[in-house]
Amino acid sequence: MQSKLQQGAFNAINKCLEVSPTDRVVIITDLESKHIGDALKLEVEKLSVELAYFTIEDFVSRPAKELPQQLVAAIKNFAPTVSIYAADGKEGELPTFRRPLTRMLMRELNCKHAHMIGITTALMEDGLNQDYDQIYKVTHNVASAVKDATKITVTCPYGTNLVTHFDPTNLKWVLDDGKIPYGHMHNLPSGEVYTSPVTSNGTYVAWVLGDHFASKVGVLEHPLTVVIVDGYITNVSVDSAAPAFYQDLVQEFTDYISEYENGKRLGEFGIGTLVGLTGFVGNLLQDEKFPGSHIAFGHPYPHETGQTWDSESHIDIIAKDVTITFEVNGEIQTLMRNGVFESKYLN
Repeated sequence: MQSKLQQGAFNAINKCLEVSPTDRVVIITDLESKHIGDALKLEVEKLSVELAYFTIEDFVSRPAKELPQQLVAAIKNFAPTVSIYAADGKEGELPTFRRPLTRMLMRELNCKHAHMIGITTALMEDGLNQDYDQIYKVTHNVASAVKDATKITVTCPYGTNLVTHFDPTNLKWVLDDGKIPYGHMHNLPSGEVYTSPVTSNGTYVAWVLGDHFASKVGVLEHPLTVVIVDGYITNVSVDSAAPAFYQDLVQEFTDYISEYENGKRLGEFGIGTLVGLTGFVGNLLQDEKFPGSHIAFGHPYPHETGQTWDSESHIDIIAKDVTITFEVNGEIQTLMRNGVFESKYLN
């Protein structure tokens, strides 16, 4: 019987990427995540398909200030149809390294791209060991429910009260249902639906932060309170009784969203559908899929959602124990209560 880690790798290769005999697979890993890269490599080798395996540190020191041309050439010469990024994400690498890499893989090479930033053994054994047939079903049920919504309200016992407006005609919902098509990128573990909103107003209480913050601070003991007005962050705060570390975190988060144009602008509204999880683990890659609400500021995935603006930065924040209601044609319906989907979306 294979380990849970190896079973997670099996699911990634066979259920999510559905690697076929004609595919050419490239795995990009780093020294920190090499054991996971190796597990993925083993599953690809079992299929007897063409495989290329690259370790980031063989091409550039971290954090990478640019996408090295030697790595670009090696990938293009191999001409993959399936690509996997199974590596950590270092501070500052998103605009300089990871985004140029994923754009090349998806847009130039038309790969099915599995993005596993910050992947750990725990995530391979947890999120990638869930029932992906059930995740597929729930994801499609949720997407069918909200795809025509013009307004969604998110509340929680800790102070979240956010009203977000949508344009279902021009801004589409994207399904991360566990199956990755060619020319697209999904994070693994999978399980979410997301879109880019028109505007949003209210307060959002965040227990997990994205990008490099997730690996740095994990699940917050003192959540950040983010105020949003007309779709832009206007204030970030934490309980005044929180330790100095959290006051510094507020400043670091504020500096991050202030660095690039539209960094404070709400770019993504997501609903996690990875049923089977039991709680946050402090890793965005999985926690944003936890059944509930997450939002992100900056890059709105315009090539997928149809949004007309863009940003070099992208940072998610995640609430917990949320109640989500949505409005379609003037009728308000409940999607989940206190972090639990209504039963009809699970069947």
